[in-house]
Amino acid sequence: MASIFASIFLFVILMVAWKLINFKGMKHILMTSMSESLVLVVTFLAVLLVNLEFAIYAGVMISLAMFVRRTMRPGLPLNVPNAKVPGRPFMSPILWKLPECPQSLFARIQGSLYFGSVEFLEKEFRRLEKERPDQKHFGLMLDSAVGVDLAGA
Repeated sequence: MASIFASIFLFVILMVAWKLINFKGMKHILMTSMSESLVLVVTFLAVLLVNLEFAIYAGVMISLAMFVRRTMRPGLPLNVPNAKVPGRPFMSPILWKLPECPQSLFARIQGSLYFGSVEFLEKEFRRLEKERPDQKHFGLMLDSAVGVDLAGA
């Protein structure tokens, strides 16, 4: 008699759990985002194979690692002042076909300026220094930089 109640109880729990699964949302994630699909699959497999607590930790750690990887390379577009526009705003020399200053170089950081992006930015600065030896002055615009930490500063 106890096994019948246990079976019914297990069946009810499985039916409730089945209703909690959002198959439409899972399909959308799998069809649209490779990185989110990885988080979904790893978390789902960890729930089935290990335990719920580990699955949550695994999903959070993978998601955090992918976030750090994605924000490690902020944009660094080069800009020049546009003399044709009042106020001489800085604009893209490629997009607006503007001449570059032979002595100065201006770049704008677009993204997070934190410990994860420091190495990339240092490499980019060194590359610009080698490619443009005649431009001795370097202006760095930080109006688009977000999340500046001590290492980034």
